[in-house]
Amino acid sequence: LTPCHLLAQVGLVHETADKRATALRRVVAKLVECSADLSALSGSLEHRTDKIAETIRRRTPLELAAAHDSSFPKQALHLLTTSFHRPAAGELFKEVNFVARQNPSAAEVLLDKMMQEGLDIGEVREQLRHEVWKEAQRGTHLAIFTETLRMSPGAGVKLLTLLLIEPEVQNPQRYPLPLYTVLPNRDMLCTYQPPDDTGHPVWTCEEPLPKWHASFKVDLPRDPLLHRNVYEVVVRVLHLPGALNLRVMGILAMLPSEGAHLGIFKQRPVKGIIQCAWASIALQFYFNLFWECLLLGAMFAISARHLRCGDFRQTLLHSVVVAHAFFGFWNTLGCVGAAQTRMSWSTFAGKFALGEFIGGSLVFV
Repeated sequence: LTPCHLLAQVGLVHETADKRATALRRVVAKLVECSADLSALSGSLEHRTDKIAETIRRRTPLELAAAHDSSFPKQALHLLTTSFHRPAAGELFKEVNFVARQNPSAAEVLLDKMMQEGLDIGEVREQLRHEVWKEAQRGTHLAIFTETLRMSPGAGVKLLTLLLIEPEVQNPQRYPLPLYTVLPNRDMLCTYQPPDDTGHPVWTCEEPLPKWHASFKVDLPRDPLLHRNVYEVVVRVLHLPGALNLRVMGILAMLPSEGAHLGIFKQRPVKGIIQCAWASIALQFYFNLFWECLLLGAMFAISARHLRCGDFRQTLLHSVVVAHAFFGFWNTLGCVGAAQTRMSWSTFAGKFALGEFIGGSLVFV
Protein backbone atom coordinates (compact mmCIF):
# COMPACT_ATOMS: atom_id res chain seq x y z
CA LEU A 1 0.00 0.00 0.00
CA THR A 2 1.16 3.52 -0.77
CA PRO A 3 0.95 6.37 1.77
CA CYS A 4 -2.16 7.61 -0.06
CA HIS A 5 -3.83 4.22 0.42
CA LEU A 6 -3.00 4.22 4.13
CA LEU A 7 -4.35 7.75 4.49
CA ALA A 8 -7.54 6.73 2.66
CA GLN A 9 -8.09 3.92 5.16
CA VAL A 10 -7.42 5.68 8.46
CA GLY A 11 -8.31 9.28 7.60
CA LEU A 12 -6.39 10.84 10.55
CA VAL A 13 -9.02 9.72 13.06
CA HIS A 14 -6.92 10.96 16.00
CA GLU A 15 -7.22 14.56 14.87
CA THR A 16 -10.08 16.58 16.28
CA ALA A 17 -13.05 17.27 14.00
CA ASP A 18 -12.13 20.96 13.76
CA LYS A 19 -8.58 20.24 12.60
CA ARG A 20 -9.10 17.05 10.61
CA ALA A 21 -10.11 18.67 7.30
CA THR A 22 -7.17 21.09 7.37
CA ALA A 23 -4.74 18.33 8.32
CA LEU A 24 -5.97 16.06 5.54
CA ARG A 25 -5.65 18.85 3.01
CA ARG A 26 -2.06 19.53 4.03
CA VAL A 27 -1.04 15.87 4.06
CA VAL A 28 -2.57 15.06 0.66
CA ALA A 29 -1.16 18.24 -0.87
CA LYS A 30 2.31 17.32 0.38
CA LEU A 31 2.00 13.78 -0.97
CA VAL A 32 0.93 15.08 -4.39
CA GLU A 33 3.77 17.59 -4.29
CA CYS A 34 6.13 14.66 -3.75
CA SER A 35 4.78 12.99 -6.94
CA ALA A 36 2.28 10.68 -5.26
CA ASP A 37 0.02 8.98 -7.84
CA LEU A 38 -3.62 9.14 -6.76
CA SER A 39 -4.61 6.74 -9.55
CA ALA A 40 -2.18 4.02 -8.39
CA LEU A 41 -3.68 0.65 -7.54
CA SER A 42 -2.89 -1.29 -4.38
CA GLY A 43 -1.18 -4.64 -4.67
CA SER A 44 -2.95 -7.87 -5.60
CA LEU A 45 -2.12 -9.38 -2.16
CA GLU A 46 -2.23 -12.90 -3.56
CA HIS A 47 -0.76 -14.34 -0.35
CA ARG A 48 -3.76 -13.16 1.68
CA THR A 49 -7.29 -14.56 1.65
CA ASP A 50 -8.84 -12.69 4.58
CA LYS A 51 -11.82 -10.37 4.31
CA ILE A 52 -9.76 -7.20 4.75
CA ALA A 53 -7.53 -8.16 1.84
CA GLU A 54 -10.59 -8.53 -0.36
CA THR A 55 -11.66 -4.96 0.39
CA ILE A 56 -8.26 -3.38 -0.33
CA ARG A 57 -7.05 -5.54 -3.24
CA ARG A 58 -6.31 -3.58 -6.43
CA ARG A 59 -8.02 -0.38 -5.29
CA THR A 60 -7.19 3.29 -5.76
CA PRO A 61 -7.03 5.59 -2.71
CA LEU A 62 -10.36 7.12 -3.77
CA GLU A 63 -12.01 3.69 -3.92
CA LEU A 64 -10.74 2.84 -0.43
CA ALA A 65 -11.84 6.20 1.02
CA ALA A 66 -15.33 5.94 -0.52
CA ALA A 67 -16.01 2.56 1.08
CA HIS A 68 -18.55 2.66 3.91
CA ASP A 69 -16.15 0.98 6.36
CA SER A 70 -13.40 3.56 5.73
CA SER A 71 -12.58 6.13 8.42
CA PHE A 72 -11.79 8.76 5.80
CA PRO A 73 -14.33 11.63 6.09
CA LYS A 74 -16.64 11.52 3.10
CA GLN A 75 -16.81 15.32 3.01
CA ALA A 76 -13.12 15.33 2.02
CA LEU A 77 -13.24 12.77 -0.80
CA HIS A 78 -12.37 15.51 -3.29
CA LEU A 79 -8.85 15.59 -1.82
CA LEU A 80 -8.17 12.11 -3.26
CA THR A 81 -9.31 12.87 -6.82
CA THR A 82 -6.85 13.63 -9.56
CA SER A 83 -9.21 16.29 -10.91
CA PHE A 84 -8.89 18.39 -7.77
CA HIS A 85 -5.10 18.54 -7.83
CA ARG A 86 -4.49 18.34 -11.60
CA PRO A 87 -7.63 19.49 -13.47
CA ALA A 88 -5.93 19.13 -16.84
CA ALA A 89 -5.06 15.48 -16.15
CA GLY A 90 -8.10 14.36 -14.14
CA GLU A 91 -11.26 12.52 -15.16
CA LEU A 92 -13.92 14.45 -13.27
CA PHE A 93 -16.82 12.90 -15.20
CA LYS A 94 -15.87 9.36 -14.12
CA GLU A 95 -14.67 10.32 -10.65
CA VAL A 96 -17.97 12.01 -9.80
CA ASN A 97 -19.83 8.97 -11.13
CA PHE A 98 -17.79 6.65 -8.90
CA VAL A 99 -18.24 8.80 -5.79
CA ALA A 100 -21.98 9.15 -6.47
CA ARG A 101 -22.36 5.36 -6.57
CA GLN A 102 -20.54 5.01 -3.26
CA ASN A 103 -21.75 8.09 -1.38
CA PRO A 104 -24.29 10.38 -3.15
CA SER A 105 -23.80 13.36 -0.85
CA ALA A 106 -20.02 13.15 -1.23
CA ALA A 107 -20.36 13.64 -5.00
CA GLU A 108 -22.05 17.00 -4.40
CA VAL A 109 -19.36 17.94 -1.88
CA LEU A 110 -16.68 17.04 -4.44
CA LEU A 111 -18.11 19.39 -7.07
CA ASP A 112 -18.83 22.15 -4.54
CA LYS A 113 -15.31 22.01 -3.13
CA MET A 114 -13.73 22.04 -6.58
CA MET A 115 -15.56 25.27 -7.39
CA GLN A 116 -14.71 26.85 -4.02
CA GLU A 117 -11.06 26.00 -3.60
CA GLY A 118 -9.67 28.57 -6.06
CA LEU A 119 -9.20 26.24 -9.01
CA ASP A 120 -9.21 27.58 -12.56
CA ILE A 121 -12.88 26.89 -13.38
CA GLY A 122 -12.24 27.48 -17.07
CA GLU A 123 -9.63 24.72 -17.09
CA VAL A 124 -12.00 22.40 -15.24
CA ARG A 125 -14.80 23.05 -17.74
CA GLU A 126 -12.53 22.49 -20.75
CA GLN A 127 -11.14 19.23 -19.40
CA LEU A 128 -14.65 18.03 -18.52
CA ARG A 129 -15.86 18.87 -22.03
CA HIS A 130 -13.05 16.87 -23.63
CA GLU A 131 -13.71 13.93 -21.31
CA VAL A 132 -17.43 13.91 -22.13
CA TRP A 133 -16.71 14.06 -25.87
CA LYS A 134 -14.34 11.08 -25.61
CA GLU A 135 -17.02 9.10 -23.79
CA ALA A 136 -19.57 10.20 -26.41
CA GLN A 137 -17.38 8.72 -29.14
CA ARG A 138 -17.45 5.43 -27.23
CA GLY A 139 -21.22 5.72 -26.75
CA THR A 140 -21.01 5.56 -22.93
CA HIS A 141 -21.46 9.21 -21.89
CA LEU A 142 -25.23 9.06 -21.39
CA ALA A 143 -25.03 5.83 -19.39
CA ILE A 144 -22.45 7.40 -17.06
CA PHE A 145 -24.37 10.64 -16.69
CA THR A 146 -27.79 9.07 -16.10
CA GLU A 147 -26.29 6.82 -13.43
CA THR A 148 -24.75 9.86 -11.73
CA LEU A 149 -28.03 11.77 -11.96
CA ARG A 150 -29.99 8.82 -10.58
CA MET A 151 -27.65 8.21 -7.64
CA SER A 152 -27.00 11.89 -6.83
CA PRO A 153 -29.36 14.31 -8.62
CA GLY A 154 -27.61 17.32 -7.14
CA ALA A 155 -24.22 16.20 -8.45
CA GLY A 156 -25.68 15.42 -11.86
CA VAL A 157 -27.13 18.91 -12.19
CA LYS A 158 -23.85 20.47 -11.04
CA LEU A 159 -22.11 18.54 -13.83
CA LEU A 160 -24.60 20.01 -16.30
CA THR A 161 -23.85 23.48 -14.96
CA LEU A 162 -20.11 22.93 -15.47
CA LEU A 163 -20.83 21.78 -19.02
CA LEU A 164 -22.58 25.07 -19.86
CA ILE A 165 -19.84 26.76 -21.89
CA GLU A 166 -19.80 29.74 -24.23
CA PRO A 167 -19.69 28.58 -27.86
CA GLU A 168 -16.75 29.29 -30.11
CA VAL A 169 -17.43 32.34 -32.27
CA GLN A 170 -16.27 32.03 -35.85
CA ASN A 171 -16.02 35.78 -36.52
CA PRO A 172 -16.42 37.96 -33.38
CA GLN A 173 -16.08 41.21 -35.35
CA ARG A 174 -18.53 40.47 -38.12
CA TYR A 175 -21.03 38.24 -36.34
CA PRO A 176 -20.68 38.32 -32.52
CA LEU A 177 -22.90 36.67 -29.98
CA PRO A 178 -26.02 38.72 -29.12
CA LEU A 179 -25.83 40.89 -26.01
CA TYR A 180 -29.56 41.71 -25.96
CA THR A 181 -32.52 39.79 -27.32
CA VAL A 182 -36.24 39.26 -26.85
CA LEU A 183 -37.25 36.69 -24.23
CA PRO A 184 -40.99 36.00 -24.64
CA ASN A 185 -41.12 34.11 -21.34
CA ARG A 186 -38.80 36.65 -19.63
CA ASP A 187 -36.43 33.86 -18.69
CA MET A 188 -34.58 32.07 -21.48
CA LEU A 189 -34.55 30.82 -25.06
CA CYS A 190 -33.33 27.36 -25.89
CA THR A 191 -32.99 25.14 -28.92
CA TYR A 192 -31.83 21.56 -29.39
CA GLN A 193 -29.48 20.84 -32.27
CA PRO A 194 -28.07 17.41 -33.16
CA PRO A 195 -24.34 17.06 -32.36
CA ASP A 196 -21.96 17.31 -35.28
CA ASP A 197 -18.85 15.23 -35.98
CA THR A 198 -16.52 17.60 -34.12
CA GLY A 199 -18.53 17.88 -30.91
CA HIS A 200 -17.53 21.54 -30.72
CA PRO A 201 -20.47 23.87 -31.49
CA VAL A 202 -19.50 27.02 -33.34
CA TRP A 203 -21.46 30.29 -33.69
CA THR A 204 -21.01 30.45 -37.44
CA CYS A 205 -21.52 33.37 -39.80
CA GLU A 206 -21.48 31.35 -43.00
CA GLU A 207 -24.40 31.80 -45.36
CA PRO A 208 -27.08 30.59 -45.14
CA LEU A 209 -27.33 31.17 -41.41
CA PRO A 210 -29.03 28.47 -39.32
CA LYS A 211 -32.74 29.15 -38.97
CA TRP A 212 -32.63 29.03 -35.17
CA HIS A 213 -30.27 32.04 -35.12
CA ALA A 214 -33.27 34.22 -36.00
CA SER A 215 -34.80 33.70 -32.55
CA PHE A 216 -31.52 34.45 -30.76
CA LYS A 217 -30.32 37.44 -32.78
CA VAL A 218 -33.20 39.90 -33.24
CA ASP A 219 -32.97 43.36 -34.79
CA LEU A 220 -34.09 45.68 -31.99
CA PRO A 221 -35.41 49.26 -32.33
CA ARG A 222 -32.86 51.95 -31.57
CA ASP A 223 -35.28 53.60 -29.15
CA PRO A 224 -35.17 51.69 -25.82
CA LEU A 225 -38.73 52.83 -25.03
CA LEU A 226 -39.96 50.62 -27.87
CA HIS A 227 -38.38 47.50 -26.41
CA ARG A 228 -40.68 44.80 -25.05
CA ASN A 229 -39.34 41.80 -23.13
CA VAL A 230 -35.78 42.72 -24.13
CA TYR A 231 -33.09 41.55 -21.73
CA GLU A 232 -29.33 41.37 -21.51
CA VAL A 233 -28.33 37.78 -22.25
CA VAL A 234 -25.42 35.36 -22.40
CA VAL A 235 -25.25 32.45 -24.86
CA ARG A 236 -24.17 29.06 -23.56
CA VAL A 237 -23.99 25.56 -25.02
CA LEU A 238 -24.63 22.41 -22.98
CA HIS A 239 -21.80 20.10 -24.01
CA LEU A 240 -23.62 16.83 -23.39
CA PRO A 241 -24.70 15.24 -26.69
CA GLY A 242 -28.14 13.65 -26.41
CA ALA A 243 -29.08 15.50 -23.22
CA LEU A 244 -32.71 15.57 -24.39
CA ASN A 245 -33.08 11.98 -23.28
CA LEU A 246 -36.07 10.07 -21.95
CA ARG A 247 -34.07 8.52 -19.11
CA VAL A 248 -32.98 11.98 -17.96
CA MET A 249 -36.59 13.19 -18.14
CA GLY A 250 -37.75 10.10 -16.23
CA ILE A 251 -35.27 10.68 -13.40
CA LEU A 252 -36.24 14.35 -13.14
CA ALA A 253 -39.94 13.42 -13.14
CA MET A 254 -39.46 10.99 -10.24
CA LEU A 255 -37.70 13.49 -7.97
CA PRO A 256 -39.78 14.60 -4.97
CA SER A 257 -41.08 18.16 -5.29
CA GLU A 258 -39.82 19.18 -1.87
CA GLY A 259 -36.64 19.60 0.12
CA ALA A 260 -33.23 19.88 -1.51
CA HIS A 261 -34.46 18.49 -4.84
CA LEU A 262 -36.79 21.44 -5.36
CA GLY A 263 -33.89 23.74 -6.19
CA ILE A 264 -32.79 21.45 -9.04
CA PHE A 265 -35.61 22.68 -11.25
CA LYS A 266 -34.37 26.28 -10.92
CA GLN A 267 -31.07 25.48 -12.60
CA ARG A 268 -30.59 26.65 -16.20
CA PRO A 269 -29.62 23.27 -17.72
CA VAL A 270 -32.67 21.54 -16.25
CA LYS A 271 -35.03 24.31 -17.32
CA GLY A 272 -33.55 24.19 -20.81
CA ILE A 273 -34.00 20.41 -21.09
CA ILE A 274 -37.62 20.68 -19.94
CA GLN A 275 -38.40 23.56 -22.32
CA CYS A 276 -36.87 21.77 -25.31
CA ALA A 277 -38.69 18.55 -24.45
CA TRP A 278 -42.00 20.39 -24.19
CA ALA A 279 -41.40 22.21 -27.48
CA SER A 280 -40.80 18.87 -29.23
CA ILE A 281 -44.07 17.28 -28.02
CA ALA A 282 -46.39 20.28 -27.62
CA LEU A 283 -48.20 19.74 -30.95
CA GLN A 284 -48.61 16.06 -30.22
CA PHE A 285 -49.98 16.83 -26.76
CA TYR A 286 -52.57 19.24 -28.12
CA PHE A 287 -53.54 16.77 -30.83
CA ASN A 288 -54.02 14.02 -28.24
CA LEU A 289 -56.05 16.41 -26.09
CA PHE A 290 -58.26 17.24 -29.09
CA TRP A 291 -58.57 13.52 -29.89
CA GLU A 292 -59.69 12.69 -26.34
CA CYS A 293 -62.21 15.54 -26.34
CA LEU A 294 -63.54 14.31 -29.68
CA LEU A 295 -63.97 10.84 -28.24
CA LEU A 296 -65.75 12.22 -25.17
CA GLY A 297 -68.11 14.22 -27.37
CA ALA A 298 -68.79 11.15 -29.52
CA MET A 299 -69.60 9.05 -26.46
CA PHE A 300 -72.07 11.66 -25.20
CA ALA A 301 -73.67 11.97 -28.63
CA ILE A 302 -74.06 8.19 -29.00
CA SER A 303 -75.91 8.05 -25.71
CA ALA A 304 -78.44 10.61 -26.97
CA ARG A 305 -81.87 9.03 -27.54
CA HIS A 306 -82.86 11.08 -30.58
CA LEU A 307 -80.36 9.23 -32.84
CA ARG A 308 -82.04 6.31 -34.58
CA CYS A 309 -80.28 3.08 -35.45
CA GLY A 310 -78.77 3.34 -38.94
CA ASP A 311 -78.59 7.13 -38.80
CA PHE A 312 -75.54 8.48 -40.66
CA ARG A 313 -74.55 10.60 -37.67
CA GLN A 314 -74.58 7.56 -35.41
CA THR A 315 -72.40 5.64 -37.86
CA LEU A 316 -69.96 8.53 -37.94
CA LEU A 317 -69.79 8.68 -34.15
CA HIS A 318 -69.20 4.94 -33.91
CA SER A 319 -66.38 5.35 -36.44
CA VAL A 320 -64.72 7.88 -34.13
CA VAL A 321 -64.80 5.43 -31.22
CA VAL A 322 -63.45 2.56 -33.36
CA ALA A 323 -60.69 4.82 -34.75
CA HIS A 324 -59.71 5.85 -31.23
CA ALA A 325 -59.49 2.22 -30.09
CA PHE A 326 -57.47 1.27 -33.17
CA PHE A 327 -55.13 4.23 -32.63
CA GLY A 328 -54.52 3.24 -29.00
CA PHE A 329 -53.94 -0.41 -29.89
CA TRP A 330 -51.54 0.42 -32.72
CA ASN A 331 -49.61 2.90 -30.54
CA THR A 332 -49.20 0.32 -27.75
CA LEU A 333 -48.23 -2.41 -30.21
CA GLY A 334 -45.60 -0.15 -31.77
CA CYS A 335 -44.17 0.71 -28.35
CA VAL A 336 -43.90 -2.94 -27.28
CA GLY A 337 -42.50 -4.03 -30.64
CA ALA A 338 -39.84 -1.35 -30.67
CA ALA A 339 -38.90 -2.12 -27.08
CA GLN A 340 -38.54 -5.82 -27.89
CA THR A 341 -35.96 -5.03 -30.56
CA ARG A 342 -33.84 -3.16 -28.00
CA MET A 343 -34.19 -5.22 -24.81
CA SER A 344 -35.61 -8.39 -23.35
CA TRP A 345 -39.23 -8.70 -22.26
CA SER A 346 -38.26 -8.84 -18.57
CA THR A 347 -36.18 -5.64 -18.85
CA PHE A 348 -38.95 -3.88 -20.75
CA ALA A 349 -41.58 -4.88 -18.16
CA GLY A 350 -39.39 -3.69 -15.30
CA LYS A 351 -38.65 -0.34 -16.89
CA PHE A 352 -42.30 0.16 -17.84
CA ALA A 353 -43.36 -0.56 -14.25
CA LEU A 354 -40.78 1.91 -12.91
CA GLY A 355 -42.14 4.64 -15.14
CA GLU A 356 -39.03 4.99 -17.31
CA PHE A 357 -41.23 5.01 -20.45
CA ILE A 358 -43.47 8.05 -20.61
CA GLY A 359 -45.34 7.08 -23.76
CA GLY A 360 -44.94 4.91 -26.82
CA SER A 361 -45.09 7.69 -29.37
CA LEU A 362 -42.43 9.65 -27.48
CA VAL A 363 -40.02 6.94 -26.49
CA PHE A 364 -39.02 5.68 -29.87
CA VAL A 365 -39.09 8.78 -32.01
